[in-house]
Amino acid sequence: MAEQASRAKPDFLANMSHELRTPLNAINGFAKTLEILNEKGMLSTKKATEYLDYIKGSGQQLLGLMNDILDYSAIEAGKLELHQV
Repeated sequence: MAEQASRAKPDFLANMSHELRTPLNAINGFAKTLEILNEKGMLSTKKATEYLDYIKGSGQQLLGLMNDILDYSAIEAGKLELHQV
């Protein structure tokens, strides 16, 4: 069982890195778009609100993923127990 878990770690890390990158790219992309549009005087309140919502949602998704990773680490270290509901 330990051997199987050890083999699963690289897959887990690859998947998690992809899952973390996706919202981070959205955060960076929409923040850069806001910056450029603002510099050019082309930023409408509607677009700013829309892009800020994307940034906020992506940030919340990223935080949730990070919390899941921390929980996983705590489970691996035996500091957190899973209970089936």
